[in-house]
Amino acid sequence: MTKIIKKYKEIGKVTFSQTKRAKNIGISLRPWQGIRVYFPPQISPKQAEKFLSQKIDWVKNKLNKLSNYEKTRTKHKIGDVIQTDFHEIHILPAQNSNFYCERNNKQINIKVNKHKIRNLEIQSKIREKLIEIYRQEAHMWFPPRVKKYATKYNFDYNKVYIKSQKTIWGSCSSKDNININLNLMRLEIKYRDYIILHELTHLRHPDHSQKFWETLANFIQNPKQIDKKLRQHNPRKYQP
Repeated sequence: MTKIIKKYKEIGKVTFSQTKRAKNIGISLRPWQGIRVYFPPQISPKQAEKFLSQKIDWVKNKLNKLSNYEKTRTKHKIGDVIQTDFHEIHILPAQNSNFYCERNNKQINIKVNKHKIRNLEIQSKIREKLIEIYRQEAHMWFPPRVKKYATKYNFDYNKVYIKSQKTIWGSCSSKDNININLNLMRLEIKYRDYIILHELTHLRHPDHSQKFWETLANFIQNPKQIDKKLRQHNPRKYQP
């Protein structure tokens, strides 16, 4: 595989990758990974550069969107302390390794090579570990909470599933299963309760009709206002 890196005034660094796996010329933009132009062996680097020059405006538009997205993502650093419902998580410098974890009762230490903590791979590992912790906590917190509200308001549901969803905070299925985004454990309890009641209400009203909102308002005050504020939180920011 041939790899060429060039810097452009308008869009910054671009990596040109000639690879057998590519069937056509394409452009890839990913968070913190910059711009990559990939192309098959029968295409020359000059042809790939010409293809990029024809797509400059598209790339600039995508870069703006990518930059805004990157700003929403949490960047972890040495010394961070994350308080969860059940644990206190410390990000500390590692002595002889790039990444490992220690547990001491309710304290969890994520130890990271302080010189590599800015690396995309290390940041992803930290997020993966946090998702693992929040998943465990969500399994402890949500099922009894759903049962409490279902009993209180006379809802019948099947099972509660905990998921790491990228775009939604919750959903319900045709089999009356309640799906909860584990990353709700990072948010205030009022948002968690809102999603539980929102999805339970969907068992009676599958759509977002006026009747749905009127019913939901019987269980929680100002549901549309809470929904609007919850939309300001993007589940994608927590993904590895």
